[in-house]
Amino acid sequence: MTVENAVGIIKDILTAVESQPLEFDDIVEAMTSGSSLKRTEVESMARLAKRFGFLREEDGLLSTSITGNEFVKYIESTIVLEKKEEPVVDETSLSVTIPPFCLPLPLSVKNQINTTSSTMKRVVADAQRELLIVTPFLDVPLLQSCFENVKRKRDAVIRILTSDQKIVKYRESRDGNMLLNEIKKLLKSRFKHGQVFYLKEDMSIAHAKIFCSDRSMFITSANIKKDSISENFEAGIYTERKDIIRIMRDVVMHVMESGSETILDLDSGAGDR
Repeated sequence: MTVENAVGIIKDILTAVESQPLEFDDIVEAMTSGSSLKRTEVESMARLAKRFGFLREEDGLLSTSITGNEFVKYIESTIVLEKKEEPVVDETSLSVTIPPFCLPLPLSVKNQINTTSSTMKRVVADAQRELLIVTPFLDVPLLQSCFENVKRKRDAVIRILTSDQKIVKYRESRDGNMLLNEIKKLLKSRFKHGQVFYLKEDMSIAHAKIFCSDRSMFITSANIKKDSISENFEAGIYTERKDIIRIMRDVVMHVMESGSETILDLDSGAGDR
């Protein structure tokens, strides 16, 4: 038994009797039932904890002493106990749009790739708490097709960053920006909360094309436009790497919050700027 394992067992024993005093045999039974711990290991560590003054006994019941509580706090704040590493999920795949005149693809390639549109839909479906979309151009019917097989996500928020000028210039409705109203209606049909951010072209443009959920991410050359999913040659990478997703999420949120203008907020009820 390693020192880290021994310390871990003592910590678990102290935690087990912190709120409910137990008899010695009950502690051993609770610690070994359904676990890989050996009875002799728990018995030895329990006796050691008692000898060190970490456990106090009253009427045959053992509970955590003041010294034991301090020991647990110390361990939790200064020592990282051995833990079984969780398997790393690293599903990565390639998604492309192939111009019609370049079809069909060789079978050796065709079976190894996904389409751009199916991968966009996959990330949208993956979202449980959050979905971020970055695109310079925003075609509402195509965005709607990305949501077509997705049930309403009552606990999720969607945020879109774009530089599409027609969103802020198109004003053919007495109720305000008709295009923004269409986007608002679409987003509200699928998400509980949502915002659309506009990165002004005189400053910069949102040239990146990103679909990022809390479970997966798709970085692609494709805009949310019809020609990007049916005519152009586009390519992108889908990944479930949590570390990369977290970093990209932080970068996108920083740009949204510090370098762009909020032009739609579902919570505020605003339909245009």
